[in-house]
Amino acid sequence: MLYFKIGSYILILTCFLHLFGHFQKAVPENETEEQLLSLMINYKMDVGFGQTLTMMELQKGFSLCFSLLFLWSGVLGLFLSHQLSSQPMLLKRISKLYASALLIGTVISMMYFFLAPTLCFALALISFSIASIRIQ
Repeated sequence: MLYFKIGSYILILTCFLHLFGHFQKAVPENETEEQLLSLMINYKMDVGFGQTLTMMELQKGFSLCFSLLFLWSGVLGLFLSHQLSSQPMLLKRISKLYASALLIGTVISMMYFFLAPTLCFALALISFSIASIRIQ
């Protein structure tokens, strides 16, 4: 159960690392980045139903949901590890579910993100994979 808890703590840590990045101010390094940032902040798109949003608003919303998902997954993991301590085979199956989802997340992260989130996904994946093997 140790690796299950470690995986859960990694998910919670990932949430806070992501939030740290989320609240950093974007500083453009050249004219092209400045123009891109200006468009993301100022250009409003019609997203349907009479609502308009900027790309930055969409990005910030998805970013906060991403953090919430990691926090919720980690807290749920800690809760389950405590509640199911007397049912290790059920916890083993749950760790396989976590590992499966994190495997998909790791692949997506390798394709679309940079190294830091990919490492967070991979570390949590490794922890839950070890948990699914070691829980007896």
